[in-house]
Amino acid sequence: MTKEKKTIDPNYIEVSNLFNGSCVYQVPKYQRGYAWEATEVEEFCSDLFECLDAYENDDELEHFFGGVVCIEEKPKNAKQTHKCFSVVDGQQRISTFILFISVIRDNLLDIHNDIEEKYKKGVGSLIETFEKKYLYYSESRNLEEIRYEKLRMSIKDEEFYHSLVYSREILPQKTDSHKRILKAQKLIKSKVDSRVDKLDFIETVKVFETIDALLSSKCHLLKITTNKNEDAYRLFQVLNDRGRALSACDLLRASSLSKFEANEDVKLQDKSAVIWDEITEDRERDVEKYFSFYYVSKAADKIKKLDLFSKFNKLFFESCNPDDIYTRLKSISADLDTIKLLEDGEWPYERSNLSQWHHQRVKFLVVRLKHTECIPLLLAATQLSETKFYELVRVLEKFFFRFKTVLGKRFDPVVKVYLEEIKKINKNPETYGVQSITKELRSILEIKTTDEEFKHAVLQLEFSKKESKDATNGNRVIKYLLLQLEENFDWLRSENSSIKSRENMVDKSHVYDFPFVSIEHIYSSTSKVIDKEVELRKHKLENLTVLARDTNSLVGNKAFHDKKIHFSASQYKLNKEIANYHTWDNHTLTERKTQIENSLVELFRI
Repeated sequence: MTKEKKTIDPNYIEVSNLFNGSCVYQVPKYQRGYAWEATEVEEFCSDLFECLDAYENDDELEHFFGGVVCIEEKPKNAKQTHKCFSVVDGQQRISTFILFISVIRDNLLDIHNDIEEKYKKGVGSLIETFEKKYLYYSESRNLEEIRYEKLRMSIKDEEFYHSLVYSREILPQKTDSHKRILKAQKLIKSKVDSRVDKLDFIETVKVFETIDALLSSKCHLLKITTNKNEDAYRLFQVLNDRGRALSACDLLRASSLSKFEANEDVKLQDKSAVIWDEITEDRERDVEKYFSFYYVSKAADKIKKLDLFSKFNKLFFESCNPDDIYTRLKSISADLDTIKLLEDGEWPYERSNLSQWHHQRVKFLVVRLKHTECIPLLLAATQLSETKFYELVRVLEKFFFRFKTVLGKRFDPVVKVYLEEIKKINKNPETYGVQSITKELRSILEIKTTDEEFKHAVLQLEFSKKESKDATNGNRVIKYLLLQLEENFDWLRSENSSIKSRENMVDKSHVYDFPFVSIEHIYSSTSKVIDKEVELRKHKLENLTVLARDTNSLVGNKAFHDKKIHFSASQYKLNKEIANYHTWDNHTLTERKTQIENSLVELFRI
């Protein structure tokens, strides 16, 4: 048996040559739907009409419209005369070109219906030129003409796209991709109509003839053809589909669903495709990032964006049969939902025996402190009991604030620890203990940081007026720290400084979060009576506290003796303590600074 030769054939061609002749294109059945938004279509039209302007003015302007990666399929039978290509990358571009041609064809049909008989033959001939060159391939069989559409879309879009382009009918829009297709066609039509609006039909036809000539000479594509799926999937990564490139997720979808072709298990393939639709339809989320998080959580290994398709496919899909793929997809989908919860700072356990305060720690860690690098570890940790999960979150929260948020240390050694802990959890979640990661992170703190360095960095923090415009996350480091001082007030004022006693004494009766509190200057930031010494320290931590957002507006810019009433009535223990001072001066600020400084190390000890 002759071994099939592995080939990659790149060709720099005119756009018309992509469609001309016996070539027809098929978007893989379960590939994503039409993805271009108005921005991409606008840019596409702008490029094309810019070329048209130059062409009509005899300027030497050519334009490269990007790349198309195709797999040349084997003929289905000996009688097949056309070449069929499966489009791995470039479907947005190809389908938009055909939408553009269909708009021109529709305009010509309207002209053909309205003009005198003597002109009909010429216009009809141009319609036939556009259709045969760009829309159909025709062959004669048994004295009958058989037409093949130049492009067939994926299952999601085929019926809607076919009806719009080839039947000139608009079907109900069932998916977002249908809406984008129709919106793209309407946008193209408006651009074309605007171009020929003031022209008579003869001048309009001449513009359309020029567009055909333009696509045949000045507009180019790079068509890369291969006969191997894996080559095509690799090649997509070096081509850009104008802002809507096929992502690793799109390729994983196509690759995993192609596994069903051999045994023709259509029902299981359809069910798997539905899962993929649910995974990839949320365009507001960075799904590719979620797949990276998932990979790291399972493989306990870092992954680069360029390697995501190949490594993920090899680990989870390559050696699987269809049944295994369907089962795995269900599991992946469930874990991706958990990743979304974690990214939003939500508690990942449906049934919980812990309080809302405990749940809130995830939001503080991931959202308020912006520590998303820990999400793979947290995903792995959902295999643990929720009590252990909380303990882990608490350790990460305190460590990250000190090590990264305040000191800005390089995170490489921490990532290594995270990966090792993921391995331990995955190996045996039943026996895993949080003391394992606590010991490792404590060691990093001892080697890479000092208590004095941490205290100095915290005490240099200053309130920023610019950041204060962001009601939720403005001055987030100071706000987080003040809330920690508040929650741990009783413990910090007690004589028992053990970590165990801290957990017992922390105030869990209130759930504090950034949107509901604001930072208040104790000595007003715009004080009418100026104290020169205090004025220099007014934005420092020692002059700041927290108030409920609605109370903050009542306190305003009052002097300290007027604010004391509100501080005394406040729900916050920090403020009640502040209200006990008779005056707020430079000496008081120094006293409070020392008090905060003495609390910092114990507060963030793990």
